[in-house]
Amino acid sequence: MNPLVIMSVVAASAALVPMASADPAPAPTAAENTTRMFSAPSKDLGADYTSSADEIVQATGDAEGLHILSAREGDGFSFYEIARLKRKELSDVGPWTGYVCTTGSGNYAAAVYAPSVWSNKPGAYARGAFAAVIRLSDGKVTEIPDGVQLAYFSPGCGAGDDVAFTSSSATDTSDGRTTVISVDATTGSVSARRTVDGFLTHVTPTGKGTVGVLSGNLVDLKDDGRTKLSARTLSKVPGPLFALAASANGAVDIGTVDGGKSVISRFDGKKFTELGRAPKGKVKLLRVAKGDAVVGDVKAIDTGKAPGLAKHSVDGRVVGISRLGHLVTHSVFSEQMKGVTKGVGSSMAKGAGLLTVRATALRTGTKATTLVDADRKRPKSDTTLTMGPTAFAMSDDDDPLTCGDGGPETQCLSGNGAAVIGKIPRMETPCIVKRNDPKRQALQASANQVEWAVDQAVHDQLTLSRPADWHDTGLGAYTPQGLFPKPVLTGGGGDSRAGHAGHPRPGVQLQAGVLALHER
Repeated sequence: MNPLVIMSVVAASAALVPMASADPAPAPTAAENTTRMFSAPSKDLGADYTSSADEIVQATGDAEGLHILSAREGDGFSFYEIARLKRKELSDVGPWTGYVCTTGSGNYAAAVYAPSVWSNKPGAYARGAFAAVIRLSDGKVTEIPDGVQLAYFSPGCGAGDDVAFTSSSATDTSDGRTTVISVDATTGSVSARRTVDGFLTHVTPTGKGTVGVLSGNLVDLKDDGRTKLSARTLSKVPGPLFALAASANGAVDIGTVDGGKSVISRFDGKKFTELGRAPKGKVKLLRVAKGDAVVGDVKAIDTGKAPGLAKHSVDGRVVGISRLGHLVTHSVFSEQMKGVTKGVGSSMAKGAGLLTVRATALRTGTKATTLVDADRKRPKSDTTLTMGPTAFAMSDDDDPLTCGDGGPETQCLSGNGAAVIGKIPRMETPCIVKRNDPKRQALQASANQVEWAVDQAVHDQLTLSRPADWHDTGLGAYTPQGLFPKPVLTGGGGDSRAGHAGHPRPGVQLQAGVLALHER
């Protein structure tokens, strides 16, 4: 048997989550294979669509980088790539991932991006991702010279052109400190770097200052010296948080979870007031022009006393909304990543730079799909329309919906997403193996799974059985320890290799070593 396959099988003896194998969405038809999302925009968008200033910015990643897309309603929502983010010094690292938001003026976008495999490394995703600001009028990219956090709540865009990125020193045992990197999007320059003790999330500029969430409280962030921030508690957050958005007049809206419900609440400067509930995972809270919007199953949510908070009833998953709320996207993904979810026989070499967008026009309810060639640039226009502040916002689902047909991002990476240990989000997404035979994807174990397997092997208990063709490996049935039986020793006596207390025999040592080597 190929020793590489043996190593993969042994590492897979831990209780792994299998690679997603859901049937991919049907490919766009020839009629759909155009940048214009709606073939009859006068009918689908309304007769006045050409005079609309509505626009949308979205992002998705593949091996070519993080693609930043935009579309204008006046062009029938024709999607084009306005920027592509990756690092030249990191070649052949597999797919890229990240998050994007647009500023309050709508003229700039801010993005955090990194190779997807970095989610295996706590230091990398806590403070090693890359950051950039994009001028949307011409796609000029200004890199931010700081390592930042790869998290759904960063970057933070709010009412103006200020953007907040975060970097965390948190570990599994400590909340550490959080550094807030404030950037003026108009110049792309860092205006301040200040630190606060604890794990600070959802840092968002509002019309009345910058807020964030620290130790379960909504806090007001103020400069406290050249390098320090003070965090004044405004109110306790009423439950586990999945979204925070700045609204009109300095108000803040949040989404929390209470049992099987998603709860939308508003902070008016004094206290939180619940606005309504929906089934868990059925609503999103997203930034729009001059405020925010709650989208999805909104029939039980009352926004009448929440100025700046719009609501839109939408069936199915939502990942983004346009500036004026005329379009919602259901999925934005690379055809290359759909190849990963397809499983056996797929190839990472196919589909890079071909991006599928699925969306609904809210005025008419018309659904549409378009296939975008990322290398096709937007034609120059005589008009200068500002871009709208639409952001990718996290729901109370497991992870962002940016690949496959609305499938969670980590499923495309054969992993199980982010777990929260104490107050610290901890990624447990195993690696992709894209080289060699695509029918033999190595089943990567996370660090805690490797530790479990080694503990079992030391006690001679790594004997659970795996059936034939487990996880589509094409192998016969096996037990992990059966692949590496203990050798029969001759003699022994005082030789430590014979198995004194605290010294596992060679067979176990080999097995533990293979597991450790495979995880690395």
